[in-house]
Amino acid sequence: MRKRLEPFTVRTPFDRDLTYLVELLAAGELDPQIGLRTSWNDVSEAAEALLDRRVAGKAVLDVA
Repeated sequence: MRKRLEPFTVRTPFDRDLTYLVELLAAGELDPQIGLRTSWNDVSEAAEALLDRRVAGKAVLDVA
């Protein structure tokens, strides 16, 4: 069985949606469930971890 990641598409304008999400986060009403945080340089390892279901929650890649 071949696994794959599905893309999430953001359509513009998204300023109202982003403002609403920031408000929810600031109010403590949003829990993003981050299970992995790593560098963009580790994107292959992060994708593999997601596909293998070794990450409980979202994966965040830092771009610096």
